[in-house]
Amino acid sequence: MPSSVGVTGSQYVTDQFGHIRHVITGISGATHDKTAAGWSAELMAFLNNLSAGFVVLGDPAYGGLHPKVIITFTGTDLMRQQI
Repeated sequence: MPSSVGVTGSQYVTDQFGHIRHVITGISGATHDKTAAGWSAELMAFLNNLSAGFVVLGDPAYGGLHPKVIITFTGTDLMRQQI
């Protein structure tokens, strides 16, 4: 019986309608999603060529990946106007 199990991960980037726009596959299961996205030349080219006025929404772990990737709010104590 093997002492460890290798896992290969996949990451999907979808649009607001759930259509798959980009797939990253063949990465180690231990690789963080942001790291895998940063390694993808195709995803970086997509982000670099994204039309003005468009952004990609990511969870807070994707902060700093690319200027076109915005993240959800990570703080507490929202003001009433922010809710």
